[in-house]
Amino acid sequence: MGVASTSSVGSNVVVTWPYTTDEGGVMVSKYRIKFKTSTGTYQETLTYCDGSDPFVIADMSCTVPMSIFTTSPFSLSVGDLIEVVVEAYNSVGYSTPSPVNTVGATAKTPPQVSVSNLARGASTTKTQIQLTWTGISSSPQNGGDYVDYKIYWNQGALVNSWALLTSTTNSATSYTTSTSIITGHQYQFMVEAFNTFGSSPNSTVAIVYAAISPSGLSAPTTL
Repeated sequence: MGVASTSSVGSNVVVTWPYTTDEGGVMVSKYRIKFKTSTGTYQETLTYCDGSDPFVIADMSCTVPMSIFTTSPFSLSVGDLIEVVVEAYNSVGYSTPSPVNTVGATAKTPPQVSVSNLARGASTTKTQIQLTWTGISSSPQNGGDYVDYKIYWNQGALVNSWALLTSTTNSATSYTTSTSIITGHQYQFMVEAFNTFGSSPNSTVAIVYAAISPSGLSAPTTL
């Protein structure tokens, strides 16, 4: 058989393989798809990639959630190549395994660490609040995928519950809002990173007042 291929599609891995040119004289009725584990062995995942499924046989492809590859029994690390071999089966038995792929999808996860250094930004005023934070950019901390951010806030006595304020769309590490900001009010914020595969743990809470430092005093006098 030819080499199978893997590709990352959304939060899944799609495996495809070529039709065998030599069925051995009897029609191929199913395939066995095995993925390499972190220990070097090969394991099937019949829940998602059962090579006897008629649709799999017809398409010579199957779709597997990315999330299974970083858990037992595969236990790959972020960035590891997802390696696969395929065996064709007829009524006489299984073929020898196909060659293992040397390129293709790599293991990915949700971001592995929390956003850090969430704080009041210098552009905060009495009518707007700016937040700044340190982004997650290095693999495997970002799970091997593009990372963006969600900002949650608690308006305290105004609402007193956490709600999503915004999801950024450009991987920014600052955000400014003037919506529903009341001068002098205290607000709480948390930020989480997210990618195609899920979200990081929440950051620590930042408490920010819609306020600025007092203006300068008049010159003092002495009596």
